Amino acid sequence: MNKYEVQPNSKGINLASLLNDAYLRESYLSNNYCFWDNIINNTLFESGTYLGAGVLAALTKGVQNVYSIEIDKALYDINVKNMCDVIRENDYGDCVINPNQSLFRVTDNKGNLIFKINYFLGDSCGIIPQLLPQINTKLSFWLDGHVSSSEGHASTASPIAGKEPLFHELEAIKQHHIKNHNLFLDIDSPDNWERKDEIKDFLKSINPDYTVDEVRRFYFDDPDEVIKYESFLKSEWGVEESAIQKLKDNRFWQDRLPDVWDNNVVIRAYVEE
Repeated sequence: MNKYEVQPNSKGINLASLLNDAYLRESYLSNNYCFWDNIINNTLFESGTYLGAGVLAALTKGVQNVYSIEIDKALYDINVKNMCDVIRENDYGDCVINPNQSLFRVTDNKGNLIFKINYFLGDSCGIIPQLLPQINTKLSFWLDGHVSSSEGHASTASPIAGKEPLFHELEAIKQHHIKNHNLFLDIDSPDNWERKDEIKDFLKSINPDYTVDEVRRFYFDDPDEVIKYESFLKSEWGVEESAIQKLKDNRFWQDRLPDVWDNNVVIRAYVEE
């Protein structure tokens, strides 16, 4: 079991307010972001908060520090509201809310940090170059800030980079004095499908010692992975079998299958230790 609990009034940290369809969808398809496993460290830096699935997945893996950037104000407000609910539901939490940045912190009864989350509203291409010089620790980057919809949520493009900010983000990371950050790049974007080799070459230009590999983002069509994830839902989140079956009956999972499997990959760069 992890240290988080879904049921109110139970021991541990109550994260029920963060458990939504977006998390269930993304974590189910990816077996709870298994492409991070054995590589992600204690601090996650994310571009593209969306509905908070990445943040929640990181917390379930024991990540204590999260920086997450969202360009869409409606999505930023949703995540701030949900995390405010988490703070209200836990005894040892505090927050500072501002229009463009919000800080949330939860500790145990002795003041030991359990997690700290910084949400930022704005363009990752502008925020990363401003923020990184203030950070002097190794990070795990989850770069997922591309436009993924023609309208509504996730349709706001970067004023600097347009629909796909990846190379601008990587250039800012390249300028940082720490050269062994863990990098996880979502390539689920038409602008990047034909640029995989270029992306991998750029990663090697950041650090020639990087191991650069390409792994599947989604595992839905692997029966063994489906069983693993259903066990995760039951053991870690207390989701009942009847609830899982109901979601399946409602085509919750099937309706979210990606259209192009070959392109739904994550490119990773890391220094093996």
